[in-house]
Amino acid sequence: MVEGENILVAGLYVKGNLLKDSHCDGIFLSSYTPSGQVNFETFNSWQQEVKQGYIKGGIEASWINEQSTEKAILQSIKKTEKGYIVLAESFKKVFNGADIAALIGSGLVYSMVGVAPFINPQLTSYKVMDMLLYDFDTKGMLQQVKK
Repeated sequence: MVEGENILVAGLYVKGNLLKDSHCDGIFLSSYTPSGQVNFETFNSWQQEVKQGYIKGGIEASWINEQSTEKAILQSIKKTEKGYIVLAESFKKVFNGADIAALIGSGLVYSMVGVAPFINPQLTSYKVMDMLLYDFDTKGMLQQVKK
């Protein structure tokens, strides 16, 4: 989002190795000048700020832990009088049991007749959970999360 001359960016962040880690660590909101100088950068971890934002917004948050697989796609940013609202769609990765069973079955067929049937497995897919509003103050600190 462009705010006056400043550029506002929001998204997910990963502290570790993006290719090896199975989850993100939280969400960020950053503002930059046209020359690239930082106005503010905030990193809100799932375990602390985001979980507290859910609780303040009256949303069940007991599921948020180190192994949480739910994530959010941050779609748009709106300027408000009190700061910023980020519209997000939460989702989680789910395993497709039918395709896993088909893969096991194809292995059995191959062991019996020596020819493997063609299967195009979709072992994982994504399940859309909720539309969320992340409410940030003017310094980019997460205040609450609303459904």
